[in-house]
Amino acid sequence: MTEINLNELLLYEDDDLVVINKSSWILSIEDGYDRNKFDLRSALKIIDGNIWTVHRLDKDTSGVIIFAKNKESHRELN
Repeated sequence: MTEINLNELLLYEDDDLVVINKSSWILSIEDGYDRNKFDLRSALKIIDGNIWTVHRLDKDTSGVIIFAKNKESHRELN
């Protein structure tokens, strides 16, 4: 598996949200069958603790993805 550097994918971060430029082969959230596969949400949880998924992108889709860092931001963005 290729090494993933989240800092290279990071577009924006503040106290409320994290914005990532997701590559097409990276999972947005945990794989339901194989928890050992790398995914953005789990990687961000290791760094920041609680992370809420605002929206997802399919594994084969690249683009900007947003994660909330608190319940209030998650509620407002949804």
